[in-house]
Amino acid sequence: MKLKIHTQILIAIGVGIVLGVLLGPHAVHIKIIGDLFIRLLRMIIIPLIVASMITGVVSIGHAGKLGRMGLRTLLYYMATTLLAVLVGLILVNVIQPGAGVTVPAQDQAAAPTAEPPTFVSIITDIIPRNIIAAMSQDNVLAVIFFSLLFGVALTSV
Repeated sequence: MKLKIHTQILIAIGVGIVLGVLLGPHAVHIKIIGDLFIRLLRMIIIPLIVASMITGVVSIGHAGKLGRMGLRTLLYYMATTLLAVLVGLILVNVIQPGAGVTVPAQDQAAAPTAEPPTFVSIITDIIPRNIIAAMSQDNVLAVIFFSLLFGVALTSV
């Protein structure tokens, strides 16, 4: 009998918890299994986004329907991003991770300071200069934009 994928994942999580409790500090020796699993998941994200976006756009078929669907998709993306930020802010303020931890002083001049991106740079970064570079840098928004355009191009052909 073959188990469904979500059942297999839940069983694997349970086995991981049991092994972590049983092995304690020695669990570090099997850390590579978890690291490989996470790398495998991250490896499939970009191809999955590209394939699902292109097939989704092509299955819509008509470019007129795509505008309304694209607006809904954009609103959904913005709403879920806002929700994730809100949950993160609430959890950080409630749990306060790192409270009471003292960090050794470091040379402030050596610490790099990153400027926050401007609105214009965010908009221009949506259109990638090189789609392969965007994929390799996990620039998901650029990959989504490219996939949408590629799907539209396929439907017009």
